[in-house]
Amino acid sequence: MDRQLAPDWFSKPADSIRLLMQRRGITVAELARSLENGIDTFRAIYDGTRAIDEKIARILSNQLGGSSDFWLSR
Repeated sequence: MDRQLAPDWFSKPADSIRLLMQRRGITVAELARSLENGIDTFRAIYDGTRAIDEKIARILSNQLGGSSDFWLSR
């Protein structure tokens, strides 16, 4: 039988972003500076109106940890 992991929980990417920013002591301003269009992109990712693409996934991985694949799956 082929089983795939199917989590029975749900969290928004913002939950992970907030937690990892706190753990690493990164401010919104610091993370926003690393994103194209800065705070506008941060807000859109945080409120879920902008998908995390490969470029953003790499930035989040570098700044917050986790792999790019982790962020793409969020």
